[in-house]
Amino acid sequence: MLQAEDQYKNFIVFFPTHPKAADAQMRVISANMKMMRAPDRDQQYSFRAEHEIRKMLEQFPNSDFIPIVEKYLIEVQERLARGDFGVGKFYAGRNNYSGAKLRYQEIIDNYANYSAYDEALFHLADALEKLNRPDEAAIYYARIASGYPFSELFDVAKERLLALGKPLPEVDTHLAALNEAKLKPAEGFSPLKPLVDFAAALGFKGEPDRYEAAKKMIEAEKAETPEVLASAPAEGGKETDDILIQTTLRKDASGKTEEITILGADTSGSQSSASNDADDNDPSPDNEENEE
Repeated sequence: MLQAEDQYKNFIVFFPTHPKAADAQMRVISANMKMMRAPDRDQQYSFRAEHEIRKMLEQFPNSDFIPIVEKYLIEVQERLARGDFGVGKFYAGRNNYSGAKLRYQEIIDNYANYSAYDEALFHLADALEKLNRPDEAAIYYARIASGYPFSELFDVAKERLLALGKPLPEVDTHLAALNEAKLKPAEGFSPLKPLVDFAAALGFKGEPDRYEAAKKMIEAEKAETPEVLASAPAEGGKETDDILIQTTLRKDASGKTEEITILGADTSGSQSSASNDADDNDPSPDNEENEE
């Protein structure tokens, strides 16, 4: 994968305006995303994937891949945020609140689309409270109280604010709707999920090819455009070719005229066939042939 990535990058360096340059960058992204590991593992390839996605957005802003790449960026950042969240909980569990605070702050500052953003806010506020910084902690409790009325931590955050002697903010309905839209849908129950997650953590279950997935999505979207639908076959989904009607007139030595009509879609093949038939069937040197 690393050798493939190097070749694609060389292609972009030497042919930056080539029509396939954006494809090459998309393959670089795909290579790094394929090498990403579970959130509790080394995240070097997740960071590299994020870097390459940002380069794609800057270098090829008009590419058909851009809407898909933006979704990939959210996915990569979700993994990075989950990694930081796990490390933050590890530090907090060992009373290292300074280390926990740094990890939660990383999420708040850089991963606004994280699906558990409200939990990161709460744990950051809790770490600050444990570090005897109540005024800073109140800022993050207030963000939960104003923007996450759907969160399980909503009431707890309000209780913490009251305990700190801080006023309760009003719920911002618009902000709350935006925050709720960032939530990931719940995954259905599967008894095999623990095994699948374990295989992925060990590297036995690889990431999908994001380039191929993106190409299929683009092709599917183009197939649903009005222009393509308008040009689709009308009857039963079957295409109809133009039918060639070819008439051959043959006159033998006696002056008798014979007419042969041929139906077909291949003009060149029909003409060739008609000419051969005329030549083979009429050995007379005086044969005359006209085609319409």
